[in-house]
Amino acid sequence: MKIRELFENEESMLRGLTWYHGGGDLTKFDMRFIGSGENNHILGRGIYFINDRAHAEMYTRYAKTAEKYIYEVQLRITGHAYDAIVKMDDGTRSAFEYIARELGLSSASELYDTPGHSTLKHGRGLIGGLFNIAGDQKAFELLKKYKIQASYEKIEPGLYEIAVFDPSIIVIKNKIRIE
Repeated sequence: MKIRELFENEESMLRGLTWYHGGGDLTKFDMRFIGSGENNHILGRGIYFINDRAHAEMYTRYAKTAEKYIYEVQLRITGHAYDAIVKMDDGTRSAFEYIARELGLSSASELYDTPGHSTLKHGRGLIGGLFNIAGDQKAFELLKKYKIQASYEKIEPGLYEIAVFDPSIIVIKNKIRIE
């Protein structure tokens, strides 16, 4: 099997997973509240989900409301999902090249290790450099324009974490109150 086929199979698999988010009481996910939880942004400044309910339940401790919930969601990823650690398909690579040019850079490789970059504050790799250079608002605009909807990583076999940059792809399937 070729590397490209492995990537496409993994990205396709991500689309079929059930994702969980632990937090306070809400009716929809809103980018204005990014940073109100754990405030570590290893995958970029997005709304974080994990495909394991028990892990998501641990994050309810950061909820700012008295009532705590687990949100079971589906992610309608129709654009790119950037693997923050290992690989990038040709479409995602091209999207980052276009983003770099819009920022006045000669190539996407200049997004790595930008001055003032903090992996926990901005994210790792190209995503981190983008948020560091462009700031949140401009980064979200560029990610949306070039259809990079999420950044993810495999934590261990079968366990993934994903940061979503476009809340319109989040569909709440179930809201479960945690006692």
